[in-house]
Amino acid sequence: MKLFSCLAVLAFLAASCGNDEGSAASRTFCDTACRSEPLEFRGDHPLEPVVTILFKNCMADTFTWTHKALPSSRQLQHGTFFGESVRIHPSAIECFIKDTSYAWVSYNDCESGRGYLLRLRFSKEGNIKKVNTALNRFDPKFSLDRSMRAYASESTIYAVNVNTNEEETISLQGNVLDFDNIHSTLDSINVTPSRIYVRMMKDGKPVELQKQISL
Repeated sequence: MKLFSCLAVLAFLAASCGNDEGSAASRTFCDTACRSEPLEFRGDHPLEPVVTILFKNCMADTFTWTHKALPSSRQLQHGTFFGESVRIHPSAIECFIKDTSYAWVSYNDCESGRGYLLRLRFSKEGNIKKVNTALNRFDPKFSLDRSMRAYASESTIYAVNVNTNEEETISLQGNVLDFDNIHSTLDSINVTPSRIYVRMMKDGKPVELQKQISL
């Protein structure tokens, strides 16, 4: 009887450990609860610029942006524009609106953790900038000054000041990023208007890079 009890306890502990591993494996970047209510961001300007995100089937569907002097709103369909869908949570999105000129929207997909950036110009003559390799501050290992945004190609990191749209870069000196498993190659960054600091991982060892900038 005692032997049976011990085996039962061991089986329970093994199952508990297995469940913990499963929970860890299934963790997502942010809350994936289904959202249907729009997200809205308003700028501090007399013409009341606003950026709104509408949801469909729990996914971010339509981005619209406008202000009182525009005859009509501008909009884009996220799935069509990027070719991929995202699930957004308010904890992993922010929007900077520069008077009635443009807005920078930064967000991460809660399921994959991939970072996105959009620069939306209110004027129809302005181009929309889109990035699906953003290094956003919602990741605790990516530290960025409030005025700064960052994104990357496989071998370069770009830093942008949202107040001016001025940009600086730092070369990763032959190191290549893996965007499907970003922290396997990019441990952390720290970006301010005066410096870009990067800590890469190569062959299991840290490689530190930095560059003085003026943004």
